[in-house]
Parts: sequence; C-alpha cells; structure tokens
Amino acid sequence: MIIQETAIQADIEDFRDFFSARYPIKNEDGYKLIPPPHKIAPQALIDSGMPEIEAAVIQAIIQNSGANLLEDVLLRLEKSAKAIEDSLNTQIQGWKIELETPEIKRPKICRKT
Repeated sequence: MIIQETAIQADIEDFRDFFSARYPIKNEDGYKLIPPPHKIAPQALIDSGMPEIEAAVIQAIIQNSGANLLEDVLLRLEKSAKAIEDSLNTQIQGWKIELETPEIKRPKICRKT
C-alpha cells in the first residue's frame, strides 16, 4: 500500500514501527538514518518473500483449475462413450433376439375352387 500510495497514516506508522529499523543507511558522518517508508517499502516487500509466495499461489491455482477443467471434460467424454456403448448393446441385443426367434410357420390352407 505504501508503494502504491494507498496507505493511510496508521499503515505507515505500523510499517515504520516494524520495518524501518531494519533498513538504516549511514550518512557521511557515520550516523545511521532511517529512510522514509516509501524509500524502503520496495526492498521490504522483496525481503518479505511475498512476491514469490504470490507467484507460487497463482501458479498453483492456475494448474489446479486446468486439471479440474480437464477432469470435467474427461468425465463428460466418459459419460458420452458409455451412453453410446449402451445404445449399441441394446441394438445388438435386438438383432440377437431377431436371429434366435424362429419364424412361425403358418399352416397351409388348401382352398377348393
């Protein structure tokens, strides 16, 4: 927030209390000076490791969403394949019944003319 200039005074004071002493600079007389928060905030952010954590979290989210999407597509394909298989099995059973059922022979009727 300090880097983006959106921090309120309380945020700046908290940052100064917790981080400023870690980034002193020496002047030409050898005195340690604490730079203003907006000067040390970029380095403090890098040192915190947050950019790497953020990148890792975003990468994990993208990978997981890709895997979930692929899993959903595969499940739909599997359901479609099963429906086609069931339909074909039904047709095959119908053909088997037709082949196994003997034709009923009708008796010949003699007609006198």
